[in-house]
Parts: sequence; structure tokens; C-alpha cells
Amino acid sequence: MKEALEQYIIEKVGKRPDNLSVVLDSFKEIRTKRNQVLIEVGEVCKQCFFIVEGCLKISSYNLNGEESTLQIAFEQEWRTAMYSFINQ
Repeated sequence: MKEALEQYIIEKVGKRPDNLSVVLDSFKEIRTKRNQVLIEVGEVCKQCFFIVEGCLKISSYNLNGEESTLQIAFEQEWRTAMYSFINQ
């Protein structure tokens, strides 16, 4: 995971930053299974996710419990539940 994130950062910055190892140490790998829920309804989002392999779907639910897909992220993309993450 850290190799993919390292390559992503180097590509975006245009060179290898001096403090890259410090940045990479701030991340932890999460391996998930298909359809695994990362944040339950009502929980506060405290993470941003960098997708190394596969994809991630962010959904919301109405009062009747019906799901609406808000975002789909693919490899080499970042996602979070933005409102929850920012407002904690």
C-alpha cells in the first residue's frame, strides 16, 4: 500500500519530497472485503481513504432506509465522507 501511495505523491509533486517517509508513516493500511461497510450510519468519519486496488462506494440513506449512491472512487483516488470528516 505504501509503495502505491508513495508513487502517487511523487507523481503529483513532481519529485520525491524530503519528508515523504514522515507522511507515509501517518497512513495505515486497511484491507477490506467486497461490500464491507467502513463507516456505519451515524458514525463520525475520522479517515480519508486512498484506494490502491478496487473501488469504494459512498452512500447515504433516506428516512425510509433507501440507499442513494453519492460517489464511486477507483484506484489511485481519495475519498471520505466529507461533511462528517470536516465537521467531526
